[in-house]
Amino acid sequence: MDEMTKARLTKERFEMLKEKAYEVCSTLRPYKWYYDGCPYDRSGNVIKMTLEEFTEISYYENPLEEIYTNVSVATFMSGYGLRWMTFDEYIKKEVEDEFNNKYMDKFYDFDKGEYYSDEHEIAEIEVEGNSEEMFDSFIIKNKDTYIQLIKNNF
Repeated sequence: MDEMTKARLTKERFEMLKEKAYEVCSTLRPYKWYYDGCPYDRSGNVIKMTLEEFTEISYYENPLEEIYTNVSVATFMSGYGLRWMTFDEYIKKEVEDEFNNKYMDKFYDFDKGEYYSDEHEIAEIEVEGNSEEMFDSFIIKNKDTYIQLIKNNF
C-alpha cells in the first residue's frame, strides 16, 4: 500500500470526522436512555435530557458515549428489539457510511462480489483500523467545544 494514499485517506477521514461531529453536536437534542418497564422488550426508550443531567455527564472523559440520540437500530436479539445510538456511535456510523459511500466502488467489484486486491487492504485499514482511536482522542481533546454546541440545543 502506498503511504501517500494512506496518509491522504486518513486525513480525509479525519476531516469527515470533524465535520460530522460539529454537525451532530450543533443540531441534535441530547437524550437519556431509560428502561420503560416493558416485560417482553428490554430496549427501553429515550427521553429528552434535562440541562442538569447534561451538565453532570459533561464532566465525563468522553461524554458523547453517554448522551443518546433519538435514533435507534434493530438488534435482531430476542428481548431487545432496538438499541438506541449514543452521539459517539451515531457520529462514527455517519463517518463510516460517508467514507464507504465515497470509496467503496473503488475497493469493491459489485459485479463479481469481491474486493480488488490491493485496494481492499486500504479499505480494511482505513474503515476498520484507526478511525475509532482517532475519533476518541479527537473528541476528548475538543470535549469543551462539543459540550457547548450540544448545550445550545436545549
